Amino acid sequence: MPESLLAGLQAWVTSAGKAMNRLNAAYDEDFHAWTQEQAAELRRAGAERCEHGWRLTIREQRRQLSKRLKQSPSLRPVTVQELARVYAEARADAADESELDLARFPTEPSFTLDQALDPAYPANLFPPEWRV
Repeated sequence: MPESLLAGLQAWVTSAGKAMNRLNAAYDEDFHAWTQEQAAELRRAGAERCEHGWRLTIREQRRQLSKRLKQSPSLRPVTVQELARVYAEARADAADESELDLARFPTEPSFTLDQALDPAYPANLFPPEWRV
């Protein structure tokens, strides 16, 4: 094993050992607080994984729909109509899932079909470097 790799591995083991000591100290000092910290960390990690998953799903569906529209441009008007129908269903689903009143969700989409297909839309969720 090369010395630099061995040194890096030893540094990592030392760092991990220190972290475990801190974790064990927290566990030993206040078990309840430790469990709350662990639960919060698991929720954060799960939320990040979930967010990453839905972004990948959206990207893939955008790619597939764009591909179909390029292959059959005559489907575009039908797709515009379907966007309105699907949005209405998604609006109702979002209200049910969030347990919020349906009136809190806009009745019309705030985006066009072209925006929905844009790999970087909306910019706060899909940065420009995601453009393909």
